Amino acid sequence: MKCQTCGADEQSDVFCTMCGARLAHPGTDSQPLSPPPPGTASTPDAYLAPGLASPPPPGPHPPTPKSRKGCLWGCLTAILVPTLFAVGVFGWLGFMPGVSRVIGPKPRDLGVEMTVPAAYECADVFSVPDTRSDILQMLEDPSDFESFDAELTSEQASSLLLLGQDGIPNWPLDFVQLRFNEDGTAEASGVLDFEQLTPFLAANLGIPEGSAAEAVSRVMLTSNAPFYVKGTAGVQNNAVSMSLSDIQIGRLTVPAGWYQGREQVGADYISSALDREGFAVENMALGAATVSATGTRPLSSLRPWLDIIRDDRVEGATP
Repeated sequence: MKCQTCGADEQSDVFCTMCGARLAHPGTDSQPLSPPPPGTASTPDAYLAPGLASPPPPGPHPPTPKSRKGCLWGCLTAILVPTLFAVGVFGWLGFMPGVSRVIGPKPRDLGVEMTVPAAYECADVFSVPDTRSDILQMLEDPSDFESFDAELTSEQASSLLLLGQDGIPNWPLDFVQLRFNEDGTAEASGVLDFEQLTPFLAANLGIPEGSAAEAVSRVMLTSNAPFYVKGTAGVQNNAVSMSLSDIQIGRLTVPAGWYQGREQVGADYISSALDREGFAVENMALGAATVSATGTRPLSSLRPWLDIIRDDRVEGATP
């Protein structure tokens, strides 16, 4: 390379070895270096020719836009997780149809065995006709079957109710166990059908349908739910008395303030129903693991049991 100032040849450095002038290499700016302005820091970049300065440091990266798919999944999670939690809780408590059948509570087992023989024993104790000769005798002298004087065990009462419940219009209970305790209290457990409860209260106890619907709506969360009741009860000349100490629907305990002190309202409806249907219960009392009852009844009240006997005879199941 030739020096442009003195013309010396074979120059390969940045400055001429003869005169010291800066050499202009191909592809570079031939403008000489200039000192930095006064007050500027003496850095190597300050002595570089214009256009050769180091590039500025990289700035902050622009924010990455959020994915709409991620936002959607976040919203769905925020909705689904609480919903599934609520469904699980209400299902576990027994107030979620379908779910409660899988994870919900089952009726409390009171340890009462319900059998067909026990039901027929109860019928015999209550002087209910269960043979052809009994039915003929009833037709000849109905008075023999109008009166009753019986003492029932838990197994007998529960078994008879299980067999005869289909003959009771709008009967709202199923799989009912009745247990009479040694201390004179009674317990009942089973499945409560809320859809049948309102028409049953209105048709059989004479409770106005509006009042029955209002009472049922206070606890109805699903069509069917296990129930448990404990208390005492008695009847004197069709005057019913009762006192309840515990009521549970599903896994929830009904607040005592909802029913304690108001039991007599329901008892009065039962008394009115006994009078209206032609029953005359002289006495019914809870004893030591039994219940005793004396009085008279209309022969029409035997219809559900006679239907059971007829069906059993058709199927060849009568003992």
